[in-house]
Amino acid sequence: AKPEWTPAGGRKVADKEYRYLSPAIRHTPTGEIVTLSSFALTTQPALDMPALASIEGRGKTSNQDQNSMSLLQRLRDAFGLPATATEDEVVTAASTQVSLAREARDPAKFVPTADLQTALARATTAETELQTLKDGEAQKAAEATVDAAITAGKIAPASRDHWVSLCREKPE
Repeated sequence: AKPEWTPAGGRKVADKEYRYLSPAIRHTPTGEIVTLSSFALTTQPALDMPALASIEGRGKTSNQDQNSMSLLQRLRDAFGLPATATEDEVVTAASTQVSLAREARDPAKFVPTADLQTALARATTAETELQTLKDGEAQKAAEATVDAAITAGKIAPASRDHWVSLCREKPE
């Protein structure tokens, strides 16, 4: 494009007050650009773009290379990868982390804490009641066995409590 600046606009561009172009784009929810509707002259671009009429527009500068390298190294560090990890390995690590995060948010694998605590309390109560019933049944069985032995004259009635206790510990 060959813009025609107003006198004031031309001075601002020449004085490098406005050095960047910022595009207005429309995109799909997946990020695919479908329309480029306009460009605006700005002091702060929304995207990482080179300044107009500068050496930055001719390719990466060493500063840009250093920024890319530091980002790549920061990502390696964040994912616990060695300094020799390639960009593809970093992308694979990032994809793995995204998959794990999505899986962790899976509602089928999530139980609200209050529901879990309620279920655990109910299970504990049920186990306690079951043990009480078992203990009661064991007590009745021991008493019945000892009472039968007393009736048969095998045990003296005065030692009933001793034999009921022993029979509870070792029913055989």
